[in-house]
Amino acid sequence: MLKKTEGFIQANDRLRTLAQDNSQQASRSRYGLDCEISVLEILAQKANNLVCYHSFRHGPDRGPESFEIDLLILTSSGTVVPVEVKAYKGRYALSQDKKHFVRADGEAQNVIVKSPISQIERNVRLLKRFLLPFERTVPISPAVVFVNEFYPSEDILNQFESAMPAITVCPAYALPRDLLPALTMNRFAVNTPAFQLVDFLSKEHNYVPALVP
Repeated sequence: MLKKTEGFIQANDRLRTLAQDNSQQASRSRYGLDCEISVLEILAQKANNLVCYHSFRHGPDRGPESFEIDLLILTSSGTVVPVEVKAYKGRYALSQDKKHFVRADGEAQNVIVKSPISQIERNVRLLKRFLLPFERTVPISPAVVFVNEFYPSEDILNQFESAMPAITVCPAYALPRDLLPALTMNRFAVNTPAFQLVDFLSKEHNYVPALVP
């Protein structure tokens, strides 16, 4: 199990604040945040030997170098796992322009959602740039977690696998097994690259984790 820290408390405080706002935008933000917190809860109960940051942001809003990652996981092996949490539900096929997912069952034929691949690839590119001052090579293994029953077509799965770098697709019920295979076997020991990266994020950038070992 993992310990919930200040970053987790901040996420729940924000959820309570959004609950007081009845606007449509607040409702969408509240649902997205609730999904992210549900993934944090699963990791807190089932994962070991990792540090997780929630809503990992860098740079001014909409700036060319700015990015925001739903969950940023640092494993004891030193691998960084930027995670996007999505609430897509149902069966989806890849659109002709390959930039969207189209609902492919009888429930809602007109539902079209944007593929998260370009978002993830941009985040990985900017995350690598952000980590340059750390002066160590940091393995990055991006992932997307679907909290609802999401059934992607083979074309969609192939798109995730062919992305650079390849993106792990994980349903929430399979956490952390499918998301972090063999990455969290060792303890989070002092003076390891993983520990030093946490120290770098804390001292140089004041990031506060949501979950710690």
